[in-house]
Amino acid sequence: MQVDKKTITLIALNTAFVTHKNLGGGDRMLMELISRLPGNITPIVILPPIGMAHWRKLKLPKRIYRILPATTFDGNESRVAIFFAYLLRLRYTLKILGNLLQMNENSVIYTASDYFVDVIPITLLKLKFRHARWLAQTYHIVHPPRERTGNILNNTAAYLLQRTSFLLIRYQANHIFADNPKTLVFFKKRFRGPVTLLGGSVDTDRTQKLIPRLVPASETVIVGRLDPTKNMPGALTVWKGVTKILPYAHLNIIGTSSRSRINALKTMISQAGLEKNITLTGFVPHEGRPNIFDHLKRSRIFLFLESEGGRSLALLEALACGLPVIALPHSLFENNFVTGGIKICPDIPSIAAEIVNLLNHPSYYLSLSRKALIEARRFDWNSSMNHFASILKHEPK
Repeated sequence: MQVDKKTITLIALNTAFVTHKNLGGGDRMLMELISRLPGNITPIVILPPIGMAHWRKLKLPKRIYRILPATTFDGNESRVAIFFAYLLRLRYTLKILGNLLQMNENSVIYTASDYFVDVIPITLLKLKFRHARWLAQTYHIVHPPRERTGNILNNTAAYLLQRTSFLLIRYQANHIFADNPKTLVFFKKRFRGPVTLLGGSVDTDRTQKLIPRLVPASETVIVGRLDPTKNMPGALTVWKGVTKILPYAHLNIIGTSSRSRINALKTMISQAGLEKNITLTGFVPHEGRPNIFDHLKRSRIFLFLESEGGRSLALLEALACGLPVIALPHSLFENNFVTGGIKICPDIPSIAAEIVNLLNHPSYYLSLSRKALIEARRFDWNSSMNHFASILKHEPK
């Protein structure tokens, strides 16, 4: 990529962190992009104190951070506490971002999520600072409340909040990034400006060179925040079916959630008689040792049962480790993955049978593992950064 001499100030709003124990795919994507930016792009990241637990591991210059004041609700995973934490952060962000735009109105603003805490401050400030360019990142589209698993009131709130954010983005953003084809089509039908794909990626060559620490091995692994869309009951049903044929097969579930949801999952595991076959590892970071790649490389298959979601960073990282992916049908796989490293099964019973088939047939397993690596190389961080930087440098007429 040809380097432009003009210096660009990029202000990234990354204020939607809930807890230091969890890291969203969008947060990770921003971290990867910022760490790869060319020298003529100067980043500033606005984030809450709990977000620094993750950003600090990148060892970037401290001057790039603008840390919001802490709130009494930070780290509390109840939806009411998250809502009030977001309201307070929104107020703090308005002040900090307003001061930054006062000094340089021609800055480029990137919102790392479509949550209202990131979207509302720049929506309001664009009314005053009309020359600021807003690049809005979007992910999966939340399904209507009755089409989702989980509490109907929570589902309704999530649906309405996202649709409100989408309206604000369509009204004020200059460019929309979508991390998957379905969201891309959604905005192309509703937004007059440019909409392009930008989603999670992976450094496959670097990942292949990593030598894993001796963390506990497993036949299959699940990675992600353990919310209702991850279909944990389905995962237990799958593993019950697998252990009927392979009694010692082990499943690692990597991720965290609220204490009540984790306790409920532990109860379900106990009731299914799978305590010796399933391990809940909790949150595992990307940096340090052991890390997420240690666990992926000590596993053999990646299980993907999500009912919602955009381009899954965990799925790409699993492919880069050579893990075949077994999944239920999902819009993510439509016109997005092509080589066959991902096996789509129609239902839960067929997934259990496919896992057993893979584990019992080494040549079939190696064939899918090679295809997984080929697939992962289609999603490269440097290519994503080049696209991101080219949009940053584009001067709209």
